[in-house]
Amino acid sequence: MLNKLSQSYRLGIISNAMPSMDWIFDRLGIRQYFDSIILSAFVNVANPDEAIYHLALNTLQHAEKAESVFIDDKRENVEAAKKVGMLGIHLDREKRDLLQLLKDYELL
Repeated sequence: MLNKLSQSYRLGIISNAMPSMDWIFDRLGIRQYFDSIILSAFVNVANPDEAIYHLALNTLQHAEKAESVFIDDKRENVEAAKKVGMLGIHLDREKRDLLQLLKDYELL
């Protein structure tokens, strides 16, 4: 899925994970699919602070808000992304998985 998505989109991660999470991307061999990985511990701002979404847009070569999609399993993070102007999509893992969500929104 990451390979297919990265061929059509610039992908980024915004996470409040611990700094040790950074090596996980290398360990899983998935860093290559992402144009931006922002861990709140390294930028001193966290979800759902709107500043982290602006930072993500800027690191993705000034991505357009209206053309950006933010997917998260926490509603407060999705709402913050919407306030910035992104399309915010809530992923309720009990109802559907990410693959189905992407298909439902015609992103994959």
